[in-house]
Amino acid sequence: MADHTPSILAYFADPDAEPLAPRELAQRLRVKKSAWSPFKAAIEQLIEGGKLRRKKDGTLSLRREQTLLRGVIKRTAGGSGYFRVSAPTPDAPAEGNHETAGDAGTPLVDEEKIFIPPEDLGGAMTGDTVEIALSRRRRMGGQRTGRVTQILERARTTFVGTYHEEAGQGYVTIDGSVMQSPVSVGDPGAKGAKPKDKVVVEILRFPSHDEPAEGVLTRVLGPHGEPGVDCLSIIHEFQLPDEFPEAVLEAAREVVRKFDEHDLTDRLDLTGETIITIDP
Repeated sequence: MADHTPSILAYFADPDAEPLAPRELAQRLRVKKSAWSPFKAAIEQLIEGGKLRRKKDGTLSLRREQTLLRGVIKRTAGGSGYFRVSAPTPDAPAEGNHETAGDAGTPLVDEEKIFIPPEDLGGAMTGDTVEIALSRRRRMGGQRTGRVTQILERARTTFVGTYHEEAGQGYVTIDGSVMQSPVSVGDPGAKGAKPKDKVVVEILRFPSHDEPAEGVLTRVLGPHGEPGVDCLSIIHEFQLPDEFPEAVLEAAREVVRKFDEHDLTDRLDLTGETIITIDP
């Protein structure tokens, strides 16, 4: 069976080569109909291997070498994101200013803020450590744009939100603006959740430009607005500890064991004073 990889790469290596759809490329290279399946498989392997790229219109082109940058993403309420340059990948130059293919001659400034369109976020959320590649296009005003090529580390996988049901399915609307669309949590009533309950959900699949998020309920905090539920929501949203360490509990027990209500030593009598505290 013929190896189509060399002929495909040879075509796109030509500086004057125009982007072509797979079928057009097959015709240009005079690939027989009987060889279409292995030819298409060769194209997919080249795309997966980073040699070719498939554009939004379905045409193919050679993927030029790019400087890949690592840093932390921040999403906006509108669904786009911003990335600040922190470091190149280990294979890229280590200096602060870098030049990238397709944007040569323009140095990349440390801490420069790069705009990431919603369709190029690749499911990255605020706080995630990601790898991005700069795009050729710029925004009005000259701001650079990029696309997320890889999510290196998730900042978090659990979120707090409000449970609701629709068309026989359970959903959670995440608090704040981290996710624009509800998270599907499968069959209704999981963990005994009821509509308008505040819940904790673990994300199994983060949302992308064309796929919604999926998750699983891990805890039901209680009805929205009920006393104490708002405090639990804050604790879980910011991942605060909700239990004292055993060493602290043991120290408290020791104080209780030594307490003597008849011992008035070192006590100040304030029973005749009016005192207002700032908490309940």
